[in-house]
This record gives sequence, C-alpha cells and structure tokens, in this order.
Amino acid sequence: MTRRHDIDALRVFAFALLILYHTAMAYVDDWGFHLKSTYLGEWLQWPMLFVNRWRMALLFLISGIAIALMRPERGLGRFAASRSWRLLLPLLFGMFVVVPIQPYCEALGSGHAEPGFWAFLLRYWQVRPWPEGSFAGWQFGITWNHLWYLAYLWVYTMLLALLMPALGSQPVQRAVTGFVAAHPAILIGLPCLMLLAWWHGWTRAIRQPTHWSTTGTSTPSTARCSSPATCWPVSHASGKRSSRCGG
Repeated sequence: MTRRHDIDALRVFAFALLILYHTAMAYVDDWGFHLKSTYLGEWLQWPMLFVNRWRMALLFLISGIAIALMRPERGLGRFAASRSWRLLLPLLFGMFVVVPIQPYCEALGSGHAEPGFWAFLLRYWQVRPWPEGSFAGWQFGITWNHLWYLAYLWVYTMLLALLMPALGSQPVQRAVTGFVAAHPAILIGLPCLMLLAWWHGWTRAIRQPTHWSTTGTSTPSTARCSSPATCWPVSHASGKRSSRCGG
C-alpha cells in the first residue's frame, strides 16, 4: 500500500486540535472537567462548541479511511488480531502507566487522596473501587479517561471484521461503486443533510451549552455513537476508491 501522506497530515492536525481542545477545557467557564483553572472565560464556549460538532467525527473518518486502505478483507483473522494488538496493548499500557497521574490530581483536589503519587499508584493498580467522587471512573477502580477512543475504535473494528463478508458482497460493492461515482449533487447533498441534522444539535447546544463527555468508563456519549455511524460508511467508501485509484 502506498503511504498516504495527506492522511497522515490530517491525522496530525486532528490530534493537535484535540490537545488544544482539552487544554482549553481547563479554562472554559461553566463546563465541568477533571481540573479547572481559576482563570475562566465564557467566550471559549463558542469556538469549542464549533469544534465539538466535528472533532470526533474527523478522527473516526480518518480511522475508517485508514482501515479501508489496508484492505482487511484479504485476511480477516489476521486483520482482527493485528488491530487488537495495536489498539488494546496501548490502551492497557496507558490505563496503568500514562493515565494514573490524572485521577491522582483529581483525587488530590477532591480530598480523597493524600499527597504522594507512588502510594496512590500502588493503590490504583489494585483495581478496587475508590470512595465516591474520587475521580472519573472511581467505581471501577481504574479509568481509561481520554483513551476511551482506543476502546471504542477496537469495538467498531471488530464489528467491521464480522460484517466484512457481507460488505464484500456484489450488491454492496455495486452500491459503494455507485455512491463514489454519483452525481456531485448527491455527494454534496448527503453531507448537507448531515450538517442540517448537526445544526439541530448545535441549536440545542446553544440553548443548553454543555460539552460531550469523553472520559466515562462505561456509557458512550452522543459523540462516540454518532461519529462512527455517520462517518465510517463514507470513509470506508472513500478509502476503497482511493485504494483502487492509487494502489
């Protein structure tokens, strides 16, 4: 497969934007977060609400294109094993090694932990429930925080592997070919309908300006469920077309 540097650049942009977004979460007024600064600005809500409409959709779009370019239908078992290794191992490593500093700061700020990171870490590695409200995911004893994306991406990828035989059938392939070769009015019209649906969510967000949670351990947020559902079919089709055109 030819390396797609444009997709790499788009991925870098998406994650750089994600870092800026979560940094701003500490300073935006009236939005809950793990840690908040004493310097808050209400004006930050508006650019962040704008980014909220498409930031996770963009990440899932890129993931769908990347998977399509891999042509996983050529070896579904090997594909599932490879993606499990690449997604679950970083997730587990992150939960036990990278993430703990964040719940430690949360528990310290809420008064549920004494100063001393190493003592906290030894307790955290026991994966036992913490006092209520210690940190996001206290009831599970451990949290993946912002690494939820890896867990959900793994689930969607395994579902895709299971559906791949059906997706590779002739009727579906004809439909995909027809979609990517459709009249520009259709290719523009369908995204416009999605934007209209998102505009409805935007107006609701203005009336009640809250952000989507991305740190829970069990329940998926609206952003997590809608992004792959709306973006993966389009991205998979785009990736298929790119792989045929560019090798």
